[in-house]
Amino acid sequence: MQPTEDSASAGRGTTIAQPVQESERIATLDVLRGFAILGILIPNIFFFAMPLTASLDASTLPDEGLASTIAWAFMKIFAEFKFVSLFSLLFGVGMIVQMNRAKAKGAAFAGIYLRRLLLLAGIGLFHALFIWYGDILFAYAVIGFAVFFLRELPARTLMFSGIASLILSLILAASCLGLAALTSGMETNQRTAQVEDDREAADTQASSSAVADDDRWERFINALSSATGEPGDPNFAEAERVAYGEGPFAATMVMRGVTWLFILVFSALSGFAFRVIGMFLIGAALMKLGFFSDQFASTHRKLLLIALPLGLLLEFTAFGLAAATGFQNALVVTAGEILHQFASIFVCFGYLGAIAVIVRAGVLGWLQTGLAAVGRTALSNYLAQSIIATSIMYWWGLGLFDQFSRAELLGLAAIIFTVQMIVSVLWLKVFRFGPVEWLWRSMTYFRPQPFLRSA
Repeated sequence: MQPTEDSASAGRGTTIAQPVQESERIATLDVLRGFAILGILIPNIFFFAMPLTASLDASTLPDEGLASTIAWAFMKIFAEFKFVSLFSLLFGVGMIVQMNRAKAKGAAFAGIYLRRLLLLAGIGLFHALFIWYGDILFAYAVIGFAVFFLRELPARTLMFSGIASLILSLILAASCLGLAALTSGMETNQRTAQVEDDREAADTQASSSAVADDDRWERFINALSSATGEPGDPNFAEAERVAYGEGPFAATMVMRGVTWLFILVFSALSGFAFRVIGMFLIGAALMKLGFFSDQFASTHRKLLLIALPLGLLLEFTAFGLAAATGFQNALVVTAGEILHQFASIFVCFGYLGAIAVIVRAGVLGWLQTGLAAVGRTALSNYLAQSIIATSIMYWWGLGLFDQFSRAELLGLAAIIFTVQMIVSVLWLKVFRFGPVEWLWRSMTYFRPQPFLRSA
């Protein structure tokens, strides 16, 4: 997440680092960040509300009905992988923006930027362990440290390195998915039926146990210790239902930690980390080339008119392959998933071009204002999505974990983001930054930043 850019200004003959001023902001980047905040909520809402294995499993869609299938298709085709890639690209863009502004004003950059990354890692760690396991901030900070030392490379070198990293990510993803398909036995209907029978048995046993003995911690430990790590493991899903749907707090903490560590390891092995690195580098290269200036207007239109339709065509093809088998044939589903990950790169750049064209044309009106406001408070809004969603789903709030259909979850995501746009616009009428942005900036510069606009 890179919600702001920093700059430096001179004061009394000395150069003092300080945050970017409003007049220095790039409108397209703010709108892109706001758009990405919307897009990242769409796949995340399933992970907030459902067990991890269930949120990733499409084999039950034929039994869930047409509305759930449409919701899943919308998430896969238009959102998954696109917006996390866009966030990664914007992180690389932000690094170069900050570096260029610091150089132009003769201010220090390295120490401030590395301090920002360290603070971001702390925010991400707190988010992952105390709010939601699906945090991306910690990974961004760690990868940002590595990419930081490549910042002075020429744009062409950064671009080729980024493309190479993306290719490596696709190779690793294909290898990981192919191995899983060959070893999981997902291709047989008998295996799918057995998993469903086991899941129902676990639910029945948990219900009986709840009546006879309300020791939630013991039920959680028994379920987690019985989990095998196989796709669709009903014991792992049951541990999540207890930890998130019932508690106690210790179970929730353990479950979050276990899942977060699993995701970190899986991200490295499956190539996702290299996707993030690749987009970081490409974003840095694009900013060095001046990609967001009017000079590249024709390139923006080409991305909109060529990359976006091509990517969506490939995405619909990938979904169609899996849907044709009822999401039951593992090899076909895997082939569709590999194509999906490849196509998502084209869609991501298509979105980039589309937003650049739309912002230049000024046709979004109030929607552009709302997206830009969310983009200027992106870090606060990203964390707020986790707080709002977990408060709805988890036991300390409404306790509705695993109670929503996929279609209902998309509707909930739309409501949450609409509220965020309204609140963000109103907030920025009074305050200069989002609350977390203000804290992040103040800690970075070792002094409180002006918060109220009147100040």
